[in-house]
Amino acid sequence: LTARFGTPYYVEDCNAASDASGYGLTPAQPFRTPAYAAANAPEYSICHLKGTFKPTARIEIRRPVRLSGEGVDATVLSGSAIGSATQMVLIDHADAILDGVKFVDLVFKVNTTAYHCYGAAVELLQGLLSDVLVYKCSYSGYMDHAMIANRGGTVVNAEVDSCTGGGFYNNYGISYCQTAGYAVNCYFHGCSAVASHGNVYISGGTVDRCRIVGNGILAPLSNAGNHNSGAGVCMEGGLLVN
Repeated sequence: LTARFGTPYYVEDCNAASDASGYGLTPAQPFRTPAYAAANAPEYSICHLKGTFKPTARIEIRRPVRLSGEGVDATVLSGSAIGSATQMVLIDHADAILDGVKFVDLVFKVNTTAYHCYGAAVELLQGLLSDVLVYKCSYSGYMDHAMIANRGGTVVNAEVDSCTGGGFYNNYGISYCQTAGYAVNCYFHGCSAVASHGNVYISGGTVDRCRIVGNGILAPLSNAGNHNSGAGVCMEGGLLVN
């Protein structure tokens, strides 16, 4: 999959940057935002993300483009400017990739019983999410499902650390929710919620060689009104391996 990607583009929120034609081709004149790069870079290009970004709307990767950070210690997607009712990233193309970034400062809250809200940080419908960290983010509300929601793609080397969840109505997973797809070598730890169907919720696909430790549910598991199904893994389908 990676071998198909070639032409480099550059993205950095700096004075020399602009979301305009003719930019993005060199580090000296980069695109300004990941959202613009995802929508406008040529197909099968690699967009190198540098520094910290504070998106004000959801980043949508619906084309065969790779957004690649410099690693979780160097490239940051901050939720401080996005608002509480907007998820950070949607990935919806078989050849779309996001890798090498850290999510911070995200506070996601949608109070509705009318529809399900999947993935406060990332909703993956298809494509690849790799080598990311979601750190000290939170969600609350009704039917808000996990920091990362995989609904048909592949998740590799993802980590969710010290995140929190709230709400009392049908929250499927704190760290991770998977209804389809594949996850491997992930680490979900130090997360808690008032109530949830598991720290990791699985109803389809395969979760393989993942560590799930040190998570908790704050409300009594015996209280049916809290919609609790354990603090570790809740499975209603799919396969959990190793």
